[in-house]
Amino acid sequence: MKLKNNDSPFKKEKNRNEALNKKLVAVFAAAFVLILAGSLFAILAKNDFNLLSAISGEVVTEAGEEEEDSPAGVSVPKSDKYWLLYCNDTETGELRLMWIARLRLPQRYFNILAPSIQTVTEYGEEMISFNYIFKTYGADALKKAVEKEYKIRISNCMSADVNNFKSMINYIGGITFDVPEKVEYRDEFNLFLIEGKNTMKGDPVYKYLLWLGFGQGENINIRSEVLAEIFRTVFTGNNAAKTDAFYSKLANSVTTDFSIVDYRANAEIIKYVFEKGPAKITVAENLNQLTGKK
Repeated sequence: MKLKNNDSPFKKEKNRNEALNKKLVAVFAAAFVLILAGSLFAILAKNDFNLLSAISGEVVTEAGEEEEDSPAGVSVPKSDKYWLLYCNDTETGELRLMWIARLRLPQRYFNILAPSIQTVTEYGEEMISFNYIFKTYGADALKKAVEKEYKIRISNCMSADVNNFKSMINYIGGITFDVPEKVEYRDEFNLFLIEGKNTMKGDPVYKYLLWLGFGQGENINIRSEVLAEIFRTVFTGNNAAKTDAFYSKLANSVTTDFSIVDYRANAEIIKYVFEKGPAKITVAENLNQLTGKK
């Protein structure tokens, strides 16, 4: 008996192969979709994407915070970064001043903590001060020690020696600061300030900060207030057109890992912060106040 064409064993085998191929294609397609979706969600999660917000069209913010609209034509992504700022003496190799500044965008919230350079922390098997770590092991070791002590990640560092710190204060025209008590100091240097508002250039600002560093408690907070006043003086609408000049001065006066490439990439956002000014500057007395965690 002859076999019909549709009963051919070769035809049946071909049909089985086609069916198998279709199943394999379907399996691979499903796997590809799952991998693509997983990758997409991982990327969105890494960049703080909120799925509920995207679906509902609502803006979801942290408790107690208001989300501010980005300026027209400028994309200001949500950002929460810690900067380590310090002043050092090139002659002795020691720290003189130190701050941790937290900046949140697009809210333009600044939060400042002024740790004592004599704060003792764990470094390897030793318990030593930030000042000793910097003097003995260098800037990178200081950054790592601060991150470990305060359980934060430092995004960028900026440092200046004593002369360049004073020069930067002179460049912005000095600051006007409300000194809470009269200062008459004659020892390592001379410093005389009246109680109330004092207009100070670089040298008296540096000496006042140094004098505050000799004290404890609220003096530490006043050092943060001085930096806050520097920020208020710098970040103004009048200076928005001078951001290139400010960065040029910084590049020639400080050591920082915020490169010219970083500056160019964020130029519009930086200009936006200058134009709008800080929405809020707060002084943190401790780690919890700095991070907002309990």
